[in-house]
Amino acid sequence: MSCPAPTPEPTGQDRWLCHCLQVTEAEIRQAIDRGEVGSLEDVFTSTGAGIGSTACHRRILKVLKQARIDEGMPAERLQPAGH
Repeated sequence: MSCPAPTPEPTGQDRWLCHCLQVTEAEIRQAIDRGEVGSLEDVFTSTGAGIGSTACHRRILKVLKQARIDEGMPAERLQPAGH
């Protein structure tokens, strides 16, 4: 699956973590806050992010790890999909 033509990117938490599906960091953080996601695979299911080119997986993992750190949970077990 290829990404659509680029459009102007938002900034801050409104920046896209997944350019293909234009899913923002804020959308992923909201899904984390609602308890819908705890893994990269959960992000795929809940938001659709990461199912296109897969180039965003590391950015998504960074947000997931930071959310775990913020909650006082271990982040070292988070791995890219397929690992």
